[in-house]
Amino acid sequence: MSGSTSMEKLANAVAESFMVKYPKVTVSAEFVDSRAGIRALQAGSMDIGNASRELKDDLTKEQLTKIYTEEITNWKDLGGEDAPIVVGREAGSYFLSSVC
Repeated sequence: MSGSTSMEKLANAVAESFMVKYPKVTVSAEFVDSRAGIRALQAGSMDIGNASRELKDDLTKEQLTKIYTEEITNWKDLGGEDAPIVVGREAGSYFLSSVC
């Protein structure tokens, strides 16, 4: 499994519990960020992608790409509030927020 650094304790506990129940299976976990975990899952290189925030069905891969490449910079362009999208990186995790 791969994903969010903030889910490290939970993911390690789940992996350990799973391996106790299924001793012939090895579970490895890497902690990068939520985006990396979801990308690894989509690419098929991981079986589990850990994300520390809820994913919304209506935010497409194309829209996410445009956000991270700064083609889309305001939530109103995605049907949300008229507020800038702030893309940042904090302690190994990407996050999206609006400025209030």
